[in-house]
Amino acid sequence: ILAALAIAAVLAPGLALLAGRITLDRRRARRLAAALAVGVVVAGVAGFLVSEPARDWGGDRLAEFRGEGGDAVANDPGRLVNAAGNQRKGWWGEAWRGFTAQPVIGQGAGGFSLIHLQERRSGDDDLSTREAHGVLPSIASGTGLIGLGLFLVLVGGVVWAVVRAGVRHAAPDIGVPFAVLAAFTLQASVDWSWQIPALTVPAFAAAGVVLAAAAPGGREGRPGRPGPVAAGAIAGACLLAVASAALPWWSSHRTSAGEESLAEGRPAAARDHAEGARAANPLTIAPLLLLGRAHTDLGEPARALGAYREATRLQPDNPAAWRALAIFLGRDPSAVDAWREVRRLDPQDPEAALRAG
Repeated sequence: ILAALAIAAVLAPGLALLAGRITLDRRRARRLAAALAVGVVVAGVAGFLVSEPARDWGGDRLAEFRGEGGDAVANDPGRLVNAAGNQRKGWWGEAWRGFTAQPVIGQGAGGFSLIHLQERRSGDDDLSTREAHGVLPSIASGTGLIGLGLFLVLVGGVVWAVVRAGVRHAAPDIGVPFAVLAAFTLQASVDWSWQIPALTVPAFAAAGVVLAAAAPGGREGRPGRPGPVAAGAIAGACLLAVASAALPWWSSHRTSAGEESLAEGRPAAARDHAEGARAANPLTIAPLLLLGRAHTDLGEPARALGAYREATRLQPDNPAAWRALAIFLGRDPSAVDAWREVRRLDPQDPEAALRAG
């Protein structure tokens, strides 16, 4: 994104001057864009076909993308210039199978990590991932056709805004925000950049600038102010967005504090932190697992068992909940059933394979 901003800042004045001197109607602009696109594609294909080094390079990259004879790309600066797929073919295939199993509503937002455990072919935890590394497979597997449709509406709205602002209004000032959007979209299509607020927030801000430039009256005159109802709805949506981010963060913070209290030998404080974390985010099992350990240290096995069983009811497809229950049950015969659930949800888990009988 920084590189795109720098390039746009250097080129924007010259492009703005050039745009003022060149007059193209919509039909000619479309023809020129189509001709340029066809030329680039033809030149690229021709260069690939006639150049043996290019064919060899393409074959090596395809093999790496498929995961044939290549290790995972290391987490060092060299990955920035590495064209390997880094197991994405396998991850995207897992996301596709998760989507086909629940095509309408999906497996749950952020639930790819559980799909991966069920679908992975290797028990090496170093190769495990929590993300499908691609915005389309992630949204499709997580939220199904409903979420995918909403996402495509968003993308279509931004594309419409770019065309309207650039062709109808000849607005060169959208070059910088469009460059930000292009860089973010390219990265997000093959990675999990949208999970990082420092990248996603500027991209959405850039989308807002583009949409505002394309709005009726946004370029031709002073835009109208929203009415009281619209202003209240916007304010409510903003507050809801802040709360949706703040409450899970606060729950995670309370859970971490509870873990520290438990490590320091203060199970009562850990229990209080776990209850506060659960109240802030009732959709996560982390406070329940902490609560079970706190009740165990307090000598309250019945309450600990209740916390672990509540975790399995809350997230029945999460092997971590069943593992915690199985470990708590210990030598109890019912622990075998819990271990079998772990193995069903994570077939590559060696301990579950051993203890499930």
